[in-house]
Amino acid sequence: MSPFSGIRGRNPAVPTLAQLMQQAHAKRNDAARARRWAGEMTAVADREFLLRIAVELEAEAAELDRQANAPVTLVQPPGFSTTQPIQQVRQEQQQQALKGPGDSEKPED
Repeated sequence: MSPFSGIRGRNPAVPTLAQLMQQAHAKRNDAARARRWAGEMTAVADREFLLRIAVELEAEAAELDRQANAPVTLVQPPGFSTTQPIQQVRQEQQQQALKGPGDSEKPED
């Protein structure tokens, strides 16, 4: 099954939180398995190799956890401003304050 099956309208390169956590869990399970196998090896080189693999898998799991717990930042399209409406209202308020209460605009006839 493709890792992208069932995903529509979504960037498949960006994993979901659940996917990140699932991958981290799988890597930790693989690391534990490598450590168990290392304990059964009689050759020192094989044992050290499996222990190195376990350390690498745990580091990868920790990185996946970091990604899963990272704050989400939304990317705004170019030219988009969330402060523009607020700034516009403030400018209008400042202009009204400068005019004073008796200087309201009269409609032209």
